[in-house]
Amino acid sequence: MNEDSEIENSIPSKKPDIVLDSYRWVIVIIFAAYSGTNFFMFMQFSIIANITKRYYHVDSLMTDATVLVFMIAYIIFFIPVGHFIRKKSLKQTVVISSGLTALGNSLKLFAVSQDRFYLVIISQAICGLAQVFIISLPPQVANTWFGAKEVSIACAIGVMGSQIGIALGCVTSPFLVPDSYNMQEIANGFSTVFTIDNVLSITILVFIILFFRSAPNSPPSQSQIDRIDGYEDGFGYLETFEVLVKIKDYKMVLLTFGLSFGIGNGIGIVMNEMFLHFFPGDGKNLGILLLCGIIAGGVFGTLFFGCILDKTHEFKKVTTFVLVANAISWTGLIMSYQARSLIGASLFIPIMGFFNGSLVVIGFEYATETTYPIPECYSASLLNASIYMVAILAVLVIECVIRWIGFFTGQIIFATLLFTAAGCSFLISSDYRRRDANLLSKSNTNYGSFIDEKP
Repeated sequence: MNEDSEIENSIPSKKPDIVLDSYRWVIVIIFAAYSGTNFFMFMQFSIIANITKRYYHVDSLMTDATVLVFMIAYIIFFIPVGHFIRKKSLKQTVVISSGLTALGNSLKLFAVSQDRFYLVIISQAICGLAQVFIISLPPQVANTWFGAKEVSIACAIGVMGSQIGIALGCVTSPFLVPDSYNMQEIANGFSTVFTIDNVLSITILVFIILFFRSAPNSPPSQSQIDRIDGYEDGFGYLETFEVLVKIKDYKMVLLTFGLSFGIGNGIGIVMNEMFLHFFPGDGKNLGILLLCGIIAGGVFGTLFFGCILDKTHEFKKVTTFVLVANAISWTGLIMSYQARSLIGASLFIPIMGFFNGSLVVIGFEYATETTYPIPECYSASLLNASIYMVAILAVLVIECVIRWIGFFTGQIIFATLLFTAAGCSFLISSDYRRRDANLLSKSNTNYGSFIDEKP
């Protein structure tokens, strides 16, 4: 018996073959649609803040709260939800999240009445809880299903879904909810928007139940083989976060992308108020411009830079270029606002959208590179938390600055922080751990290797 056991142990276990499953493209498209359905609700009230305030009799901060509840929900729940994601399959996670989105949208059907703004907040909060599951998954879906030479573009497609969702939400509300003083017309507009929310969320829930799968039969890359072999020997859930915050490069990624994309989110939330201050009565134009900006970044930008990262793996150079360009484009937009040039604003909003929207996929991928072999859900969730904390602070500060000092001072504060984020990118090293595992077949699955790094 012992001899048989010794013989069995002496036989090396066969490594699984690397196979790319063609169904991976179905998975990433379903995921992108599922993500877009949730993000469709993200800014649908703040993009028409003037109408929302008039109809529901609330102030600017309460209108901002329809977006901020998404961010607050993430900050509160990302640790327990992350623990759930680690224990459950990818499909279970996606089904539960999609179900929460459908539940939140169903409540909106009862929120058309002007005295039920509290139901709007509750429904947005439930959709925000659903988003906690969604937002950390693009790199996990990409790494689980895609090969080493296409993982960044796959992550970009996953992120693209959320960006398209935000873009469609930004253009749908201004066109369906009229800027009117006839409350019945506004009520009919909100009713139409809420019906669309429900149809979309229920449809995608059915598609997920029928067609979504958790993982391919065979690993698609060397890094996934290494992870299957080794990551269960790592630390527990909370201990893993303790390891993450000791990684110098990852801390700089948090600071750099937290500042840049957090400020970008803050700008988006107060954009309606800022734009209409300089261009009164052009709310529909703003919806179109934001649609162009988000599509430019969320579709073309993410795909473009995703391809560049897959081909070059030059994460630091790409990050620095995008952050500097993002800060410069915001400076151009400030100048357009001050000159009250609608042509200038129409030019710089899409340009800034191109660079700012691209930061999501770059940040996810850079975080994964600096923390491999720690699963992507950890690095992505902590990165998102830093982004949302900055965004919440940015909105609160800018609202106070706008009221007490003026728009120009608030714009300068944003510009200063964007250039600061660009400067921080120079402090991140070029140690790409996942790239080494994939391209050099270098197995490095020991979490403890991070502990020995100098802080």
